[in-house]
Amino acid sequence: MELYEETAGEEINLDAIKALSPQEHAENLNNTDNQELESDQLKEDDKPSKKANGLSGGKRNSRKKISIDHRPAANAIFRIFAFGIDVLLTLSLVEVFYPFIEFKSFYDNGAKSIWEFGKNHLGELVHTQFVLMSKSLPLLDTVKSTLAQSPYTMSIASVLFMTIILRVVSSFIFGVSLGQTLVGMKSSGSFFLKRIIAPVREVLGVITFPFLIFDLPTLISKRSLKEVITRSRVECFNSSLSFFMVVISTVLSGLLYGISPLYKGLETQSSVLVQSREQAIKPWSY
Repeated sequence: MELYEETAGEEINLDAIKALSPQEHAENLNNTDNQELESDQLKEDDKPSKKANGLSGGKRNSRKKISIDHRPAANAIFRIFAFGIDVLLTLSLVEVFYPFIEFKSFYDNGAKSIWEFGKNHLGELVHTQFVLMSKSLPLLDTVKSTLAQSPYTMSIASVLFMTIILRVVSSFIFGVSLGQTLVGMKSSGSFFLKRIIAPVREVLGVITFPFLIFDLPTLISKRSLKEVITRSRVECFNSSLSFFMVVISTVLSGLLYGISPLYKGLETQSSVLVQSREQAIKPWSY
């Protein structure tokens, strides 16, 4: 007579179990336990998850929405005028402080020192890249020869060198350059962070300046490459106000440069009296 036992809705033949060896019996028990665990796991997975539905204790969890900043960056027109104002302010400072020997030496030799440093350490790399670019743009050879023969090349380089220094120092103070501040531009970010990032952005601007393609997005009021790298944004307080400030700042900067020769060496130049004398001219006789 065969004995049967019902367990969890299944019939198990006890005589067949007794005929099994201990090892086979242990393997059967393990298989049965694994099947029960898998069935329990499937039942748990089928249950609706409160976390998946965004419910916790009967209340819906608040989800954080990612906000995208669609504010426009400063347009290229404002940036060009701001750079021009920086150049005018630099020329004014040079005109006033040039009589000082220390400033004169720094101004005359600063650009030359950087040129010599770059020529000694990066000359071969720059020359190789220039040759490759000249093959596609033959105009570069003409520009190179013109700059090499022009007597004003080093003077322009010295002005640009001082302009870069002015922009770096003023950006550390205002978060943007002095010209950009006068035009009504600002940088995004916290008070301290934007003053730390701004000088780095100006140095990157010097590197990317020869490649104008990196600044083309500013034509449609988008960020330039240097702003993307530094995770910053140069923008205007108000575009309408910036148009007005561009005109005022440009005129004032031009006037400042015009009167700067009167204050060379931080001394007011003495006036020169010009005398005129009238003399009667005898009538012509034919």
